[in-house]
Amino acid sequence: MATKVILLLTVLIGLQYSSTVVVEAVDILAFDSGSSCSGNALTFNHIGSQSCAEFHKGSVLIRGLSASQTGRVYNGGRCRTKVGQGSGPVERCFVGGGFTGADWVNERVSESSSISRCTSSMTPNGILFTKDITKGAWVLKASNPNDLMAQLQTLHDDAQKVAWLQQQGAYFEAGSAVGPNLNIGSADC
Repeated sequence: MATKVILLLTVLIGLQYSSTVVVEAVDILAFDSGSSCSGNALTFNHIGSQSCAEFHKGSVLIRGLSASQTGRVYNGGRCRTKVGQGSGPVERCFVGGGFTGADWVNERVSESSSISRCTSSMTPNGILFTKDITKGAWVLKASNPNDLMAQLQTLHDDAQKVAWLQQQGAYFEAGSAVGPNLNIGSADC
């Protein structure tokens, strides 16, 4: 879920001023599968606006977007060539394969918008497994997610994956509603 911090600052100097600042962070999940946001995924939890989540995966789920935010997916290495986008407030699943990165911006943008790309990059901070994201997922926060993902990918039975994740200290996260898949076609260069 997105992290929301609301800061209300009131300054009294003869007049009363108030200002509200909303800071939000979004989760990006990069799945092995190119046809759905299910199976094994690297997680980029609480990624800031215009931070590039870097990966080479088949589908991407961007969750926690508000109605005024837009998630974007890329191919061509990192967050180089934008191939799709979708605005909140629903969770967005981009399918089609060949994705190399994703980010989000704190405003609604059109397809032809020239809003700048990422200002920083982020490495994954966990892994997860789900058969159906709307029904929940097993999540493991970790400092070595790429190593753990390599181990998870060696398991082919769903029950084995869940048991292995539980042994590693994973927790179950309740499901959430996901909007319709945004099929990018083949995102391969």
